[in-house]
Amino acid sequence: MASDGNILWNKFRQTGNRASFKRLFDAYYDTLVRYAWWFLKSREDSEEVILDLMLHLWKNRESIEISESFHSYLDLCLPFLQW
Repeated sequence: MASDGNILWNKFRQTGNRASFKRLFDAYYDTLVRYAWWFLKSREDSEEVILDLMLHLWKNRESIEISESFHSYLDLCLPFLQW
């Protein structure tokens, strides 16, 4: 999914529109919530943390530079979220 994530991220950054963000969101949300649940053991808390991450991506899309892959970027972000 890494290359798919890069495609979705780049499309979202280029257009900045809701439809491209929704595709990115839909592609990653469930997987990220399951990953967060592994640490938090709470579905509600996991969803909140991932929604915060997605909001961060939306608000900062113009300044976020991803040098590796979108998936790697997410892996780097998750430990810094408010667990």
